[in-house]
Amino acid sequence: GDLTLMRLLLLTAACGAWALPANLWTHIRDAARETPDLTATKALHFCGQSQDHFDDANAVTWCQRYFVDTQYWAGPGSPVFLCVGGEGPAFQDDVLSTSVHCSDMTTLAPKVGAMMFAVEHRYYGSSFPSVSDLSTESLRFLSSRQALADLAKFNEFATASYNLSSDAKWITFGGSYPGMLAGWARLKYPTHFHGAISSSAPVRAQVNYQGYLDVTAQSLAQRRVGGSIRCAGIIEQGHADIKQMLASSVGRRSLESMFNICGDAMLDDVDNQALWAGFGVVYIDVQENDPSCTDELCNIGKVCDFVTTEAEQKTPLEVMASLSRKSYGDQCVNVDFGEYENGYFVNTTLTGGTGRVWFYQTCNEFAFYQTCDEDSNCPFTKGLNTLEWNLKQCEAAFNISADQVSQNVVDSNNYYGADRPTST
Repeated sequence: GDLTLMRLLLLTAACGAWALPANLWTHIRDAARETPDLTATKALHFCGQSQDHFDDANAVTWCQRYFVDTQYWAGPGSPVFLCVGGEGPAFQDDVLSTSVHCSDMTTLAPKVGAMMFAVEHRYYGSSFPSVSDLSTESLRFLSSRQALADLAKFNEFATASYNLSSDAKWITFGGSYPGMLAGWARLKYPTHFHGAISSSAPVRAQVNYQGYLDVTAQSLAQRRVGGSIRCAGIIEQGHADIKQMLASSVGRRSLESMFNICGDAMLDDVDNQALWAGFGVVYIDVQENDPSCTDELCNIGKVCDFVTTEAEQKTPLEVMASLSRKSYGDQCVNVDFGEYENGYFVNTTLTGGTGRVWFYQTCNEFAFYQTCDEDSNCPFTKGLNTLEWNLKQCEAAFNISADQVSQNVVDSNNYYGADRPTST
């Protein structure tokens, strides 16, 4: 009955392993490495979705991708589960089976006889709301409020299309930003959604998300997740040494050689410095930290094993250089901020501008800028990845000022209730 379902939902929520939104530059680096695969054969489309739910004069509709799995459906009286899409990779055929998008949902579904849906977020994957590009003008239909209204309208479409009872209990699932949406769907559309599993959802938007990299430092030092105090200390000292060397031309030339930086004198540019060392000279997957992964340097334990072993014969700076070369292999390290900016902020095509989409949401709604300030416990090179440095990108890409970003965050928190929502 309902009590059994609720117990299972609470247990699943407690066990969900989700993370906070990845920083903007992680999204950009991922986009540079990977081309989204949009060839899912099981994808369906709801072609009656509204372009603008809040403008009665706008009758434009578009086709939103979704997936459905009815194999566990126990009929009337059984729940309906909805996996909420977000800013991550495009949904694939495994989204309702083995995908990490909503794995807690797929584990629970057979136990309660649930029908499952997964809906792609507007502007991500291939779900574009009848726009021809990703210019700032075209992005005006991108917001969490529009995305929530999409979920409510999809609920109505699916109820009619799959002959569901009007009183079927819909439960939303999501982690990180989709977790925010999952909870807010219940908050803003309580007649559509009976409950929500909102995993690790940072529902209080923040302009300066300084604590994120502070926690990264704690994780690198935490033995139970594969880290150690020695490992964290080596990484922090190595990045402090980098900061010292960046202060002189001789030091910058030496760093470019040690770390196999592409191009000539690239570290003379402070934006290049910030892109390279402000988030760590090597991407360490602290968020996911999958203990079962098999690739080299794929989790904290593997990184720290490498770091501490190398440190037996090398200085912290030399260890960071070895770690970088191990990570990048024979490829030189591209630190050209202008290239990233042109490729992912200035590029407004539907296929090439994917880095621009989440960036717009940070400027327009949530910020979440994961800074590495001088007064923080960030383990990377401090004073490069500052709040000012992040905010100036909003101005450059979308003409959204720093003051407006701050006001947008206030507005979002007021609208949703931040970490004190009023919904059940």
